[in-house]
Amino acid sequence: MKLEPFFARHPVFRREEIIEFMSAQGQKNKNTQKELISYHLKSGKIVHIRRGFFAVIPSSFDPKKFLIDPYLIAGRVKKEAVIAYHAALSFYGYAYSSFSKFHFFTHRTVAPFDFQGSIYHPISFPRVLSLAGKESFIVNLEDRMGLDIKVTSLECTLVDCLDKPQLAGGWEETWRSLEGLSYINLEKVFEYLLLLDNASLIAKTGFFLEQNREHFNIDESYLDRLHQKIPKQKQYLERSKKEPGVLIKRWNLIIPHYILSKGWEELHDLI
Repeated sequence: MKLEPFFARHPVFRREEIIEFMSAQGQKNKNTQKELISYHLKSGKIVHIRRGFFAVIPSSFDPKKFLIDPYLIAGRVKKEAVIAYHAALSFYGYAYSSFSKFHFFTHRTVAPFDFQGSIYHPISFPRVLSLAGKESFIVNLEDRMGLDIKVTSLECTLVDCLDKPQLAGGWEETWRSLEGLSYINLEKVFEYLLLLDNASLIAKTGFFLEQNREHFNIDESYLDRLHQKIPKQKQYLERSKKEPGVLIKRWNLIIPHYILSKGWEELHDLI
């Protein structure tokens, strides 16, 4: 049975996808299906990325040297996988720095794995989205080498990175990347914040947008809408660190000095 038509359309694929193809072609014997996959693994036509997940090696390429597209890996490892955080910024071309760690949302149990020098790390979908059946709200469907992959929208990526900057490379990387966005749909940002229903995150987003209001052409009335939903008590930008800083009363946030002054720019000026 020839699998080349399937390989031509699937540079990466899950076991269930090739099984479905073989079954549709009339080969439904499970042992034969397993033997066909093993044959192509031994021949070097395909390689294991992780259990049940494979990549196709084009003819004349060395399986040990051919680099598999990391966005295809992160976006296709599970059917529902959604590329997120810094990996999403990088996909859209807005990441300030290049990283070799790729986070993706999933609601299945997947252990982190590494392949060809990159680390792929699963993150559970935000619980409030799962409970509300709103996981699809965050998704953009993107074409990658003829395959559909799911990536968080720029608006949702902005909010997610402000929520968990450690998954976007820390505050400097997060700030530098996000302030480079050319355009965001402010209404979609607001809608996403309402879905997440996190007053602290609304304040963080409000503070960031206020700091970049000219760049994103943000009207004062929009910031007022966010201000109405901030925490009633003052909070640290990062509760776990509680770094000393300045209280920004409008957002009830204590902002560390180095973030408020963009201290990393001063450091780079000295280099």
